[in-house]
Amino acid sequence: VPLGVLDIIGFTTWVIGFGIEVISDKQKSWFNADPKNKGHWIDVGLWKFSRHPNYFGEMVLWLGIFLSACSTFVWGQWACAVSPVFVVLLISFISGIPKLEARADVKWGGNPEYEKYKRTTSVLLILPVYADKGPLAETNGSIQEGEAPSPVV
Repeated sequence: VPLGVLDIIGFTTWVIGFGIEVISDKQKSWFNADPKNKGHWIDVGLWKFSRHPNYFGEMVLWLGIFLSACSTFVWGQWACAVSPVFVVLLISFISGIPKLEARADVKWGGNPEYEKYKRTTSVLLILPVYADKGPLAETNGSIQEGEAPSPVV
């Protein structure tokens, strides 16, 4: 059977997802191997733009596998759509991100630099760094007497 457009899109999506996962995992390994980074969270490379780029890559590669297989599905085989959805739900809400975010909050929560990283960095998607709209951002870290901090949006 010749390859179709959906096959090419799926394979390309898989390659992109796999690349993101491999690069982010390698960056984290290099970061953790450097003794000067001991006790610090990773905020360089892809990790500057996403707090969990490896999980994003994992989700993208599973989407690619699904897309490349779609051209062969008939009837009940479309139930395979459950697979990428399951991966997204599992990583987003059960085992991946929630557990790592909670562990990071215990480890670095309250550290102003870490709190800024959390406010300005996407949890999952690889996006440009957000403007810091934290409670103390507008006042350069100081609150005037009788003034409440602005809410985090």
